[in-house]
Amino acid sequence: MIGENVHAQQNNPGMLIGRDDRGRDEPRVVLQNQIDDVVVTTPLKPRRKRATPFADYRRDRAFHAWKQAMWAAGLKLPTQVADGRAVCFCGAAIGIDDRNAHIWAAHMEG
Repeated sequence: MIGENVHAQQNNPGMLIGRDDRGRDEPRVVLQNQIDDVVVTTPLKPRRKRATPFADYRRDRAFHAWKQAMWAAGLKLPTQVADGRAVCFCGAAIGIDDRNAHIWAAHMEG
């Protein structure tokens, strides 16, 4: 075509990019190359430090459901008893130290 830049490349429909009449890259090409370099070389940072946020959520949900079930059954939690030992609503004897292990083993769904 008449007046077409021979060095231009079709990047997007309706937009010609390429070189100016001195053979230099046009400013928008240089800028796009700089943006591409930053995007490619900048590592993404994780939003959370822990690898298993869903597992943490499930454990927390199981603990709170267990605590509400204990209160609904009229039972005290191991932290509410002087010797730190209590009986779970399922009948198991639990203490402060093994409370979480018992909840995760016996009362976590799924």
